[in-house]
Amino acid sequence: MTIQELFNQTRVSLRPSLRPIRKKVEKYDWLTVEANDFRLDATNPPTVQSITVGATGNVLMWTARFAHDSANELKMYGLFTILDDIDPTHTARFHVLWKPYSNWSSGPFSFKLEWINKARSGGNPATGASSDLITYVTPTDYIFYLTEVESNILLAKGDILPFMISRNATLAGDTADGALDVVAVGLKYTAFRAGEELPPGEEVW
Repeated sequence: MTIQELFNQTRVSLRPSLRPIRKKVEKYDWLTVEANDFRLDATNPPTVQSITVGATGNVLMWTARFAHDSANELKMYGLFTILDDIDPTHTARFHVLWKPYSNWSSGPFSFKLEWINKARSGGNPATGASSDLITYVTPTDYIFYLTEVESNILLAKGDILPFMISRNATLAGDTADGALDVVAVGLKYTAFRAGEELPPGEEVW
């Protein structure tokens, strides 16, 4: 047997596979509760009403309007159902989409978020301590603002997250002289897609 014949019998291909490696893909997703889906407090609610968007006046959207009430904390409530694609190793983040009403001219608004997460199956609604956070925001114009108010919420697959959002104009830091319009509350989380292939052109070889 010649050396060439021996080589032909024992050689292996050193050419790498051209099949893309399947890998975990993580990306951000959103859950939102919009103004017309909130439940209003029975005693001290904001008012949910439509506003026109655009110059024609043909497009409407809904906001929850928190007046400058010097005597009461105005409240409303919502619920997030956590989807099964959440990656529990990353914290979720609360955001509020809001704008000042046209009667505002100066001063910061306050809004308070209070929340508690429970297991969707077997969670006891009568136990556990809620978390809360008060945020002050000062607009510079009559435009929409998306404000992150909490970035450290630990959630798990199968959780529910009931929450309350309020404005308390009796607080010393809330000196805004007009109303605050809340459009939506959003929960930004990291979605986990196990085994999903990267898009064409982004393969790892």
